[in-house]
Amino acid sequence: FPSHDILVPAAPGYLGAFQYFGVLALSPWQVNSADALASVILIHACQYLPITLWGAFYLRYFGFPSIEKLRIAVK
Repeated sequence: FPSHDILVPAAPGYLGAFQYFGVLALSPWQVNSADALASVILIHACQYLPITLWGAFYLRYFGFPSIEKLRIAVK
């Protein structure tokens, strides 16, 4: 289920907006806000971390050991 909060201004990784709307979405089911926030943080981590780690792996795989070398290669 894709996240559609990319139109809302947010911090890098969509921190804040994702959590706010996730808690808001669970409120009709009377989910306690602390439990809802914990669930949304876990869901966000499960979506964000694997893709980030996958990207970091492929940066190394394709021969870019650092972001600075990647910047130089792009220029």
